[in-house]
Amino acid sequence: MDGSIFLGIKFFGESKILEELQIHVEKHHIKATDAISLKKWAYDNRIIEFVVVREGRLLFDLKIQEGIVEDGIQLLTNWEKGYTNVIEFADGNANVQLYDGRNERCHDILLGISLFTGLVLGLTVLMSGIREDVDYICYLEREVEKIGQGNLSANIMVEGQDELAKLAQGLDIMRKMLVYREEKEHEMRVAQDKLVLGMAHDLRTPLTGLMTYIEILRKQENEGKVSREYIDKAFDKIFQIRALSDQMFEYFFVFSKEKIDLESAEEVESAFGDYMSELLALLDYVGFSVNAKKIVWRPILVQINRNYMGRIINNLVSNIRKYGDMKQEVCLEFFYLSDKVGISITNGIALSDSHINGTGIGLKNVSHMMYQMNGCVEIPEMEKVFRVILWFPVIKDFDLM
Repeated sequence: MDGSIFLGIKFFGESKILEELQIHVEKHHIKATDAISLKKWAYDNRIIEFVVVREGRLLFDLKIQEGIVEDGIQLLTNWEKGYTNVIEFADGNANVQLYDGRNERCHDILLGISLFTGLVLGLTVLMSGIREDVDYICYLEREVEKIGQGNLSANIMVEGQDELAKLAQGLDIMRKMLVYREEKEHEMRVAQDKLVLGMAHDLRTPLTGLMTYIEILRKQENEGKVSREYIDKAFDKIFQIRALSDQMFEYFFVFSKEKIDLESAEEVESAFGDYMSELLALLDYVGFSVNAKKIVWRPILVQINRNYMGRIINNLVSNIRKYGDMKQEVCLEFFYLSDKVGISITNGIALSDSHINGTGIGLKNVSHMMYQMNGCVEIPEMEKVFRVILWFPVIKDFDLM
């Protein structure tokens, strides 16, 4: 169709630029082959593509250096079918294809707007996340200040699973450990205060008796006769005071050590044989009968500290002498479980008038020494029966070489 204008890509303001071209052509009487005028107009109006075609022949092309096409180039017969507009040149109508790049500019503008919008949204989201992190860090800072001031009652809030959440979790664990330590220290202070008061009471009783017996001896001396009975009683009170002072010294000695060295693993008979013999000898010496028929040795490995084992035997002998019933046998027995070995010592409790309700410092010392040897003490509550079981862990997969 003659006189149609083909625009490869439709763009905003298309009809206006065509009108401007028509006016310019009419005003300056420009022909379709006037390459110089058409090229100048195209540059002035920032046209990127400008092609003039008539009857299937190319008359002008902005992309050709001079713009002039000699005699025209024969184009395909169907090349003009897409053209819909006409420009009236001074030498007749012609088909025109032009494009000013406005689509690209619009595309670039839209792309810029999209990038800017995306950047703003991204920064907004990022700043929102950063703000939340900053607020959380400020919260953790306040909680750390509270912990530093000694306020350990409030839990630390843990949010999410990122590094800050792990930090908050670690702070909360630290807070709980501090609370636990404070509770343990408080319990220890209470126990020590109770121990000191109990020891003061226990010391006062034999001291009062000692002073009484010495006063009697002084009177007897003035009368010219001194009773051996009161001298023996005075010495007995002195021994009681000495025993209590030794236990107190041992208590602070044992509890002042956080860790001890254990001997190499050895079989039960090698580890406990000498101590059982010593226990039998000491109890027999002070008048107790001992039943050791249930002591059975097995090839089981254990680890002990020899210094602590000696102290434990002395404490147990002291307790049996103080509270045991000499009319009943002291029964010794070994127990073997899959993961531990037990030494049981059982005796009746004497209920005489001389019975002393002590602080139990000796058994406290035994319990702590067993704990430091990775064992424990079991003292079942039985009426009129004193029983203590020392449990030692079994050592497995130990290379004796």
